[in-house]
Amino acid sequence: MAYDSARGVVVLFGGAYRESNQWHYLNDTWEWDGSSWDQVSSSEQIPQSRCRHAMAYDSERSVVVMFGGYYRDNQLGSQLLSDSWEWDGESWRQVSLEGPSARNSHAMAYDSTRGFVVLFGGYNFQEGGQYLNDTWEYLAGIEIPALDGPIMRADEEGVTLPELIYRVEPDYPDRARRARRSESLVILQAIVNTRGEVVFFSVLDESPSGYGFADKAVDAVSQWRFRPAIYNGRPVNVIIGFVVEFDLRY
Repeated sequence: MAYDSARGVVVLFGGAYRESNQWHYLNDTWEWDGSSWDQVSSSEQIPQSRCRHAMAYDSERSVVVMFGGYYRDNQLGSQLLSDSWEWDGESWRQVSLEGPSARNSHAMAYDSTRGFVVLFGGYNFQEGGQYLNDTWEYLAGIEIPALDGPIMRADEEGVTLPELIYRVEPDYPDRARRARRSESLVILQAIVNTRGEVVFFSVLDESPSGYGFADKAVDAVSQWRFRPAIYNGRPVNVIIGFVVEFDLRY
C-alpha cells in the first residue's frame, strides 16, 4: 500500500489469500478515502498478480511506484518478479528498464528532498534463498544502482555543471527518411557520472514518436563525454536533461 497525498487516498494492489489448502494471488486495485474502499479498474494493461511487493508514492510526479514481489503458479511453482509499474490514479503503466533483480519483501520509500524512490534489500527464495542488501534509486523512469558518491540535480546550489568535451551527432533513422519526416525533437534525462560518462537514460518526450528518433538520440548521447560536475571541490554524479534535434533540411 501507498498513500497518494495529492488525491488523499491510500492505494492497495494485489495480495494473496489461502482457501481450501490453495493459495490465490490477486491483481486488483483499491483506494481508501478515509470512509470507504473503492475498487478501481484500468482499461490499460494491469500488473501480474502478486504479493510481498513494495509501493511508494512519488509526490513530485503524483504516481505510485510498484516493484517486484512474487506469485505462485500451480504448475510452475513460485515465481519472483522484477517488473516496475506506475499508477497515476487512472491506469497502470509498466516501466520498461533494467533495474533490481527479482525479489520480494523489500522496502521502498520516497525521498522528497532529492526526488528519488529508494529501494533496499529484500529476499530471493530461489537458489537456496538469499537475503539482499543492495540499494537502488528510481527517478522518472530511471532505475539505477547507488553510484559512487552523491547523485545531485543540475540546478542544486553549489553544483558546477558538467562540461561537454566530446560530442557525436545522431544518425537519422531510416524509418523517418522513408516516411519523409524531416524534423524531430527528443528530450532525454540521464546521469553524467563522476567519470564524465552519460548513463541510465530516460526518454521524457519524442515528437513525432514511432520513427526511431529516441533510439538514435540515446545512441549518440551515450557516446558524449564530459568534464564531470563538481560539488564542494569533488566530482559528483548529476541528473541532467538533453535536447536532441533532428532536421533533414540542413
